[in-house]
Order: sequence, then structure tokens, then C-alpha cells
Amino acid sequence: MNNIFNEIESYYFSNLHYKEKYARLYGLLDRVCKQLTADEPTDFSNLFARLYFLCKQKQIKSQPIEIFRIHARQVLQSKEFPYTDEDYQYDVKALCETLCALLDTPISERLQKSLPTHWRALPQAHYTSEKRKRIRMVVDNWNEEFIYGFDESYPDNAPLQVSYTAHFSELSEMLYKGAQLNLLSVTSDEAGILQAELIIFEPDYLIDISSLSACYTNYGDTPLNYLMNKFRPQESTPYILLGNAANQFLDDCINESNETPASFESSIQKAFRTDLLAYCCTPQIDRSYFQKAEEQFNHIRQTLETLFHTPSYHFDRNKVMLEPSFLCESMGLQGRMDLLQSDGKNLIELKSGKADGWNGVIRAKASHALQMALYKEVLFYNLDILREEVRSYLFYSAYPKLYAERSAKGQIQKAISLRNQIVANEIRLKNGEGKALLEHLTSDSFNERNDQSKLWCCYQRPQIEAWLMPFRQASPLEKAYFYHFLSFTEKEQFLSKTGDSKLDSSRGFADIWNADLTTKQEGGNILIDLIIKGMEEKESNSTSCGQREGKQSGTYRETEASSALKAHKVFQEKKFKTSVENRTKEEIKEKSKLQNTTGENESTEFAENKLKEGNEEETNQQNAAKKTGTAEIAGNGFKEKIKERANQQNTVEGNEKKSRQQDAAGETETSEIAENRFKEGSEEKTSQQNAAEETGPTEIAKQIKESEGIERLFLNIPFYNEGFLPNFRKGDIVLFYERNGEKDNVTNRQVFRGNIEYISDTELVIKLRYKQRNKQVFSLQSRYALEHDFMDGSYNTLYKGLYAFLTAPSDRRDLLLGQRPPRIDHSRTLNGRYLNEQINRIVLQAKQAEDYFLLVGPPGTGKTSVALKSMVEEFYSETSNQILLLSYTNRAVDEICDMLERIEKHPAYLRIGSELACEERFRPRLMQNITDQCGNREAIIRTIESIRIVVGTTASISGRPELFKLKHFQVAIIDEASQILEPQILGILCAQNSTQQCAIDKFILIGDPKQLPAVVQQNPSESVVTNKLLTEIGLTDRRNSLFERIYRWLHIHPQEGILSMLNRQGRMHPEVNEFANHCFYGGLLDIVPVKHQTEDLEFKIYPKETTEYDKQATTSEGNETINQETIYHDIPNQEPVHSNGNEKLSQKTEYYDALNQQPTDFGEDETLNRETAYCDVLNQQSENADLGKALGQRNAYCDIPNQQPGNSNEDETLNRETAYCDVLNQQSENADGGKALGQRNAYCDIPNQQSVNSNGNGVLSNTLNLFKNINTQTKHRWEQKGKWTVPSSFIRMVATTRVGFIPSGFPPLEDSNKVNRNEAEIIALLVQSIYELCALNGLPFQASKRIGIIVPFRNQIALIGKALKELQLPETENITIDTVERYQGSQREIILYSATISQPYQLDILSTPIQDNDTWIDRKLNVALTRAQKQLFVTGNEAILRHSPIYNKFIEKYLISGEWKVES
Repeated sequence: MNNIFNEIESYYFSNLHYKEKYARLYGLLDRVCKQLTADEPTDFSNLFARLYFLCKQKQIKSQPIEIFRIHARQVLQSKEFPYTDEDYQYDVKALCETLCALLDTPISERLQKSLPTHWRALPQAHYTSEKRKRIRMVVDNWNEEFIYGFDESYPDNAPLQVSYTAHFSELSEMLYKGAQLNLLSVTSDEAGILQAELIIFEPDYLIDISSLSACYTNYGDTPLNYLMNKFRPQESTPYILLGNAANQFLDDCINESNETPASFESSIQKAFRTDLLAYCCTPQIDRSYFQKAEEQFNHIRQTLETLFHTPSYHFDRNKVMLEPSFLCESMGLQGRMDLLQSDGKNLIELKSGKADGWNGVIRAKASHALQMALYKEVLFYNLDILREEVRSYLFYSAYPKLYAERSAKGQIQKAISLRNQIVANEIRLKNGEGKALLEHLTSDSFNERNDQSKLWCCYQRPQIEAWLMPFRQASPLEKAYFYHFLSFTEKEQFLSKTGDSKLDSSRGFADIWNADLTTKQEGGNILIDLIIKGMEEKESNSTSCGQREGKQSGTYRETEASSALKAHKVFQEKKFKTSVENRTKEEIKEKSKLQNTTGENESTEFAENKLKEGNEEETNQQNAAKKTGTAEIAGNGFKEKIKERANQQNTVEGNEKKSRQQDAAGETETSEIAENRFKEGSEEKTSQQNAAEETGPTEIAKQIKESEGIERLFLNIPFYNEGFLPNFRKGDIVLFYERNGEKDNVTNRQVFRGNIEYISDTELVIKLRYKQRNKQVFSLQSRYALEHDFMDGSYNTLYKGLYAFLTAPSDRRDLLLGQRPPRIDHSRTLNGRYLNEQINRIVLQAKQAEDYFLLVGPPGTGKTSVALKSMVEEFYSETSNQILLLSYTNRAVDEICDMLERIEKHPAYLRIGSELACEERFRPRLMQNITDQCGNREAIIRTIESIRIVVGTTASISGRPELFKLKHFQVAIIDEASQILEPQILGILCAQNSTQQCAIDKFILIGDPKQLPAVVQQNPSESVVTNKLLTEIGLTDRRNSLFERIYRWLHIHPQEGILSMLNRQGRMHPEVNEFANHCFYGGLLDIVPVKHQTEDLEFKIYPKETTEYDKQATTSEGNETINQETIYHDIPNQEPVHSNGNEKLSQKTEYYDALNQQPTDFGEDETLNRETAYCDVLNQQSENADLGKALGQRNAYCDIPNQQPGNSNEDETLNRETAYCDVLNQQSENADGGKALGQRNAYCDIPNQQSVNSNGNGVLSNTLNLFKNINTQTKHRWEQKGKWTVPSSFIRMVATTRVGFIPSGFPPLEDSNKVNRNEAEIIALLVQSIYELCALNGLPFQASKRIGIIVPFRNQIALIGKALKELQLPETENITIDTVERYQGSQREIILYSATISQPYQLDILSTPIQDNDTWIDRKLNVALTRAQKQLFVTGNEAILRHSPIYNKFIEKYLISGEWKVES
């Protein structure tokens, strides 16, 4: 904070464009406001709310700074600068005076002199009687009649006065200072008092329309229904499944064509496969269910035909959209409609249940009518479609009945009032008021209408009472535990939806409409100007969307070749599934015959016959379609595919025989058959993938059948800028919408939801969540945008998990809360023998533990590849054991699958999850693919029961509670458990089977509390626990995992045989591991050893004696050869000095041979003086290297960021007599005087100015001379776009250094705070040095295996990628550049770590140490350092990093002394 005005000065007086200046200053204001409100109990979704709160708190006049905020937002959203220089001057004046008041810090003298001395007249907001559609306001105060606050868009000193009591009187109990409201359809009377038809409380917190409508019941329309539905266990009933099936029927009937008409048999199969586990676990799925389903299918099809052929309905089959989604920030709602015409004027909502009946008259349910009315309001506020222009119909498919619904204003106002109460309850829960809200509820609290009907008395009241009972019966400790984690989870969800308060963060869903375009693009969180290149077969002739000039390929991403191959795999997986479906059809026919002869129950027979008929019909239809299209697509090998499928029928017959044997055999044979089927499918899939390796994303589009509807979109990604890196990955859930102008966004466009199936530099494939029949929905002339989606479902699972804890058996609750010790059965012995005695001991302890076991696995100790593998082998050796294997991320689950594949006996396993989230080679193991070969529910259940290992993420397993109705697990093993929060695992550990017993007997947690923690959005101070009952069980911080809590509890209450630790690591050379081992693990880690842990550095040959530096380096690529005597230069006869341990390179190696130094061109005419060893490019006095002198401290640094040599402007020159020159007229400090600068002032006063080393007496670090003048040279080099020449002394340093820290200095001012150009160059130089050393030593480069690059920010990934591309070296595009979070679990021979940060405040982002007893641990740094096997290089801003005690210790130990210039 102390240097804030120095930062403003650097921007204000820079040559940056006005837009860039506004972006930096706006970001600075946002950062300061976040820091000042970090510990406030109120949460703020945007800068508007934070700024208002602080101005009121400090009693600051807010209008000037609000004008700055509005101007900045408009500048950042616009392509042009709409204001004058005078506007800018007054905006900076407003910013400075506001910050001066907030921080109680004087404005610098230079700024004071440069800014206007007086204020000009400020604009006044004028409200007339003309209706305004929407006003966003922040609440200042209120009384019984009016709410007073300020308009977000029109800054004014006088607050708005809003009347609210007519329809929203309940707001008086919800409001708080700083709350945000949306006023909709606003008018003003003569007195200036505003009247709003609708008032939306905290509109950024979107509530789903269907969830809101579900609160309308016969006994009352209460927000408590929303609360109850949130906690109620997920149920699978025939009614729910029928509703899901009806939606499938609607989709298929809309998407049918003359060639492939929809059929009930096909549709019910799809519905069955979608809800596979639910159908298997719901006992009421009988003959009557399928009869009702078929009846509804026929009703839907007939009704649609009537709609499309009756002119009075105005429906056009070719213009309808399925499942269109809308985000309505205006109303604080979001929703998904069933069917909407593209003009937005015809709407259908499908209901499979019953309507209301009264005296024989059937009418729409109130909740359904409300849902329809709210959709019409959304169309009005989002798309400006008048309510009366929308023809809306409720479609009850059970009758069938179409109800034309109209909405009334009072109906909408009542619904919004209910929505506001729901949000108010969510805020109360977030603020820790859950106990007050829930504990005193009774069933009468829900019965607002005093309903005494039989439905209420006999069914609804008992259900509510049963739901409330666990809250009443819980012990004080259980209640404290539940309510503390309830508020924690609510807070996490609130921040996920509205935005967190972390610096430089934009992770709230509301940022989609609150954040400006510039901010989103800087974070890579939006792709704009996307062009659709393909949707279906008719679009197949479009040219490849990957070939455009001027677009970088991105060395850090996939190459075009791998891009095409990856996309091809997507198509091949689809072909594989098709072949498996054909097998399924034949099996169903055979099994149906067998079932008829053996007298299986009638309901199953009916279902099987329906499926059989559908399969036969679908096969005939497909054959007809094949004949039609064979000639057209024969070029793609379709004829060969038909022949291949014919050959596959022989395999199917063999499988049918195995299936009949399976019916007669026991569980063991069933498992073997399932495994054989997997192998056959896997082999077939592999052969298909090898058949057409050149298929790319466009080829996928060619082969999509028109009859299937539009399921995938193929898009071109334009070139944005060289530093842009999209923050999107394969599998991400996304929003896709039309964006043809700056005003288009998710709140005024229809959005489509989907997943990224494939992404590269130039191409994108989106798989839509709901297929669309009509290609007219997506205009090829339009441009589109892509942003991240958010779903409440993941949080709903956490709430249900918390409730599962309250309803779990008391024995399990006591175990989790430390109220009983874990039990051990010492009589159990090992069946196998494993890697060594330590592993044998650990596996035995895990087996003997009856309740739980913890294993600490430090980096490289083989916790997954060795320990987990050995446990699985031991547990699997007993045939009665069912094993559940879990981890938090899909990547970690992929590693578990890889481990299972390497077990010698190759046990069968079932993976739960989606194909996009699963590595391709494990996809045949997915449940949906294995069970595709099963013909009925009984076969599916047998298959699932017979496969004794189930694998998945905690989220995927938590979302499928039906699994625990089918399987009882003797053991669950959770890998990377230290990354999993307690609410994320509770639902699994407390899951119950059909007999109300725990579905998991014992659990094993494997993790490391000193590596990456769980991802949490709230601040540390907000998650601290002070409740004595909870602190006694080790719960002191809700951000910690269950693993960490039990781990610490066991240190206080030791239990023999429950906790163990792996202490032999086989990854890092002992010198690489030395720092982490001693600083974080107390020196407990030892080596295995493996070969590379005992070897010297592998680069034995490196530059020693050369005298020529003026010849360009050549490589061994092609016909070029390496000439050692010409590539390198150095002092004659100088022997290399190894920097292993604490040794530093001899200063004699720090200097060039001046007589042979190549001149470096920094301009048209300027060259370095050949007669001096160093030339101070900024016209400072040089020192002669022949005398062995280091540069004088006064001349060591350049004080003006990014200035050309010699001048700060045109005529000014640097003062050579001072150690620091404050270019902005500030007082300088002389380092020779021995002064130690103050902590936050220990560094330069201007961002991007060279730093001061606070070590010792405050003397400048000679180390930074390594990259003296680097800013100028960097710019020059990057413009050259050619191979770089690396000094031989630098290459020798790389060859002889095991671990090193290279200071980088400050990057150029024009760069954002999330990139560091200097460090990107250093990383590139390190990579080139490694490449040349490999060539010199005759070693293969193997870049992807040898080198890994870790950075904290995605923007730095892009910059380093560009730097590597400029090297023009082979294989560098295969080097993985990623964040430390993505690198956990990975390793490389050499790790290069770029700390990147260039501002002091960023240190809190980079490093958040925790205390473990007396040891401070930086978990991110620990992971980064321990990814390296042989060598480790860290580069960062020494001055800033030394503020961290841990980084300071690392720098002290590994700082590389040297003075290597970087030559162009």
C-alpha cells in the first residue's frame, strides 16, 4: 500500500495508451478495495459495492471516484477512447484523492503538481417520469417506507429514494448497508420518488426458475421448501425417471426426419442409458411404467404434429430450439426452457406429471403456471420481447393437454418476493445463522395455508417431520460440526456465484456480466469472434478451419498434427460405441428368447420386448440410411466399415455364448467375461483408431448424420494477440452465445450450454448439452463468444453430504468426530509380499485397520505407484472385497487407472465419469461402455456387482448415490486426500446401503499435508474455527482437509498402527531435494536410491576454453555441426567451477574477454565499446573487466523503466552520483551508506525499477548484473525473431549447477502484472542451453521428458511459449508449461520455475505459508521444487521474493553469482 502512488506515477507519466492506463488504474483501485474489505463480514460482488462501502465508512465524497469507475469501465468495454485528456486528468485526480483518504497516505509531490488544482462541475443525474427498464443500486439506508441508495450508472451525491412497501415490504428484514438491488420497470413521480414494478435483492445470486417454482405447494409458497429440497437425499422414483424420459421423447420427436423417424423403443433406450444406475436401483420400474412411458411418447409425438401443422399455433418445426438457456441478471434468475421458437415468441414447457383437478375440471398447477410466467419475463428483460407477443403453452403429456398460459403482474411480484426471501436465507446461512434458522422449525412452519387435507396429514407432514428429526437429535458437537461446515459451504457457493475478494481474481460466475471485456481477455476467460465452420454433413465442404495466415501455432499447446489426431479419436470413440450398440441389440434378442422360456417376470419381459422391437426397427432404419449415404461418403472408408461390422457379428455370437454361460456360472466367471468383453472392445477401438490417423476436426463434421441433429459445433478461433492464452481446457463446461457487437453478452442473448470436446490454437469443438434439429439456430454469418459456465449441482451434492452426516449411524459419526478411537484387528496377515519391508508394514497396517488408516506420502515416495498399488493387490487378493478408489481430480484418477493397468493380474475395474474427463485409453473401462453390452437391468446389475474395483472422482461418485444401493465396499482408498475438503467427502463416507448400514466399512486416506491444499475461495480469517467443541477434535480451520484434521488429531492422541509415512523418495537427486527435505520435512526423507540419485550431473562436456564469440552458434540439426571453439567464448584457460551445494561460480568467470566480445546493436548507430568489458548503455561510467572489478554499485542499476539508453526523456540524463535515482523527483537513497531500507520500502519506489537487495547492509546485489539492460535487449531480441546466442559462461553455469536461483529484475512497464518478459527470456535461455548441452554431449534432447516449466499465471504460459517458439529449436513445442496445481503428480528431469510476480502484493498470491508445529511450509513452493529429478532452476524478482522468509532462505542458499550479459 505504501508504494501505491509510485505505481500511479509510473502509469500516469508513461507512454502507455489511455486505454491501458485506465486498465492499470482501474485494476489498482479494485485491488486496494479488495484489500481494505478483505476482513469485512459483508461480501461484495463487484467494485461498485466495495467502493460505496469504503466511501461511507471513511465519509469520503463518492461522486468523483464513481465517475472514474464508470469512465474506466466504458473505456475497457470500448475499442476506442471516448474521453478527452481533461477527463483523464480529473479521473486520476479523483483516484488519487480517494486513495489518499482511504489509505491516509499523502499524494506525491510530482502528482500533485501535475493534476488539476480545482474540481470542475460534476454531472447530475435526472430522473423523469419516463420508465427505465433497469437500475442497479447499492443500499445506503432505509425506513418503513423508502430505500435510499446510489445508482451504479449515474453518480450523484444525492441518493435515490425508492418506495418499496407496496409489494416488497419483506425487504426491510433483509437489507443491509452495501446490499445491491435491481429496480425493474422504474418510474419517477413529481417528487423524484422512484416506483419499481420489481425489486431484486442481490441480483448476482441467480436462482434457478424450476427450483423457485418447486417452492409452490398445496400447503404454502414458502422459502423453507427451497431449503428442505437442498438437503433432501437424492431420490430415484418412477415419476422422476418418467419426467426425464419425457424430455428425451420430446428431443427425439423434434429431431426426427423422414429417413429416421422417432420411435419409443429407441427413445426409452436412450433414457435408460442416461439414468443407468437410477433405473437399476428403482424397484417400481415394471410393466406399468413402460406402458405409461409409451403412452406419453405417443402423446408427445401426436401433439407436436398438431402444433406444426395447425397454422393458428404459429409453430415452425424448422425454427424451434430445444432446451434454450437464459441467464437473467436483471431478475436474479436463470432457466432452461423445453422448447422455444427462434424468434422467441412461441414457448412450450413440458410436464409429464399430473395437472390440478377440481370438480372434474383439469387445470395447470400453480407452480407450473408460475414457471411459464417467469420464462416470459426473462424473454422480456433479456431479449426485449413484449410479454403479450409470447404464445406460451403448458404441455401435460400424460393427458395430453395444452394450456395457453397468461401471466399477471401480481403473480410475478409474488414470485420475486419469494426469490428474495430465498436469497436472504442463503445469506443468513453463509453468515453462520443456520442454527437459528433450522433448529426451531416444525412442520407447521411450512404449512402457511393451514392445510388439513389427507395429502398433508398422511404424507407431507410426516415427511417434513422426518427431515427435521436429525437436526433435533444431533448432539451439541454434531450440531456445531454441521453448522460450521454449512456456513463454510454456503460462503464458498456465494463467492463462486457472485465473485471472491482475492487479488487479481475473476472467478465468480457473475463476472460474466460484471467484468469488462479487457479483464476477461487478460484472464483468458472469454473467446470472442468465433466463427462456425461446421455443424453437420451439409457443412462438411468448408475448408479446414486450422489454416489461416498470421496465427501462431503455440509451442506450448498441441501441434496441428496432434490436434487432428486428437479430434479423430473423438470420432473413433463414437464409432466404437456404435459397434458396441450393435452387439447389445443382438444380445437383447437372444436374452429375450431365453427369458421367455425360463419364465422371467412379466414386467421384465415387456421391457425386453420393447427394447428388442426398437433395436430391430432402428437397425432397419440405419441400414436404409447407410444405403442412401454410402456413395456420398465412400471416400471416408464407409464401405470398409460396413464390411468390418459384418465381420464383427461372429464376435457377437461368441459373446452371446459367453453371456449364456454367465447366467449359469458364479460371480467369478461373470467378472472374467466382463474383462474379456473389455479386452475385445479395447482391441477393436485401437484398430479403428489406427485406421485413419489423418482425420481432423473438420472430418468429424463430415461424418455427423443429419438425422442425429446438431450435437457438435466446429469453430475457428481467431488470432487475438501474442500474449493471449485461453483459460479453457478439454472437458470444461461452457456457455456459447451470439456476439456480433460490444453490447452483446450472456444477459441479452440466448445461451447454449455444452462441453469443450477439443481445443487448439485455431480450432474449437463444442459438444452441445442438448442437440438442435435446425441449423438455422446457428447463423454462419454471425460471430460467437464462449465463456465458462457454472452449475449449482456440485454444491447441492455437498449439502446432501452434510445432511448424510447427520443421518449416518452413530458409530460412524463418533468415528469422524474423534469420539471413539479407530479399531485394529491384529489377527489379519498379509497374503502377498511387496516392494520392501516398509511397504509390507504399511500394507499390513492398512489391512489391520478396521475403521481408517492414514498414509503420508511426501513427494516422490510412490504413494500411488507403489503404496496404493500394493494395497489394491492385497485387498483384491481376498475375493470377498469390493474396493472403491477415489481422488479429487480426473487427472489423479487417470493415474490410478494407469496403476491398475500395471498390476500383473490385470483386475477388472469400473470407472465412473464422462468420456471427456477420462484419458482416452481408459474410456473402455467407463461404466457406460462396459454396460453397453448388457441387455437388461439384471445383466447390468450382475456386471456391476461382479467387477470388484470401482474408480472415480469424489464428485462423480457423490453424484451417483445409487451406486451404494448396488454395492457394499469393504474399503475405500482416497488418494490425494489432503486436497479434499471435509464436505466433499462426507457424503461418500456416510453413504448408506439399502439396509441403512454404512456402505463403506473402512477408508484409507493417502496424502501429504505439506503439498497442495484444497482450493478455497474465502479468506483464511473467514474459515478459522474458535468453537471449543470443534478445536478439541482438531478442527481449527475449515479450509483443511479431513486428512489434515485426523493427521493432527493423531499427533495429539497417538494411535498405534493408524498413521504411517513413506520416507524413501525415488524422484529427486538428494541435492535437488535438500531444501524441501530440511525446510519442510525435518530431514526425514532419504533416497531409494535409483540410478540418477547417485550420479553426477550428466552434462560432462561444456564450454571451457574458447576465444571467439563473434561467430553465430550452430546446431547439430540437418547438415550443421557444432564447433566447440566457435560457439562459446570465455577467459582463456579458465577452468569451470561447480556451484553444487553452497559454492558460487568464481568471479573470474563472470566477465567476458572484452577483446573478443561481439558488439550488440541497440539502435541504428550505437554499438558497445569493444575496448571495455562492460558498457553501461545508459551512459553511466563503465568498469574494466581486466582488473577483475565488479561494477560500481552506483552504476549497477537502471532507474528508469523501459527508457532508451542515456535519456529519461529527450534532454535529461541520469544522476551518476546516487545509488538510486528516483526519476519521479523523490528523494534518493545511497546504498553505500549502509542503510537498510524499510520492509515494504526496501525495494524500488517505482514499479519496474531495478530492485535493492535488503540482505546484509542493504547493498545492491551484484547478481542482477546478469541481466543488466535486459529490458532493452529483450525488446530488441523479440523483434528479431531468430535464434539467440547464449554466453558460454551461462551454458557452463547450466551444466554445473544442480539447483540455482537466477534473479530477473522488473519487467517492462507495458507488460501486465501477470507476465514477466525477463523471466520468459531467462527460461528460453535455459532451454537453449540445455539443448546445446545435449548436442554437445551426444544426448537426445527429448524435451517433453527432460524439461518442465512451472509458472503461477496462465498469461506467463503464453509468453514463455512465444519465447520458446522464437528459439526455433525442435521439440520445444512439446514442453509442458503449466501451473503448479496442474503439475502435482508429475515430474521432469529438469524443472524451470518462473515466479513471474513483479508487484509486492502478488507475493500473497504466490506464497501462502502455513505453520506445522514450529515449521513454516510453503506448499506451492514445495510442490514446484519437488517436481525435478536432476536439476532445478528458479527465476524471480529477488527484491520482492526476499520478503518471504522461505524464498529468502532459498535465495540465500542457491543465488547464482555471475555477470552474464544476454547478447542479441
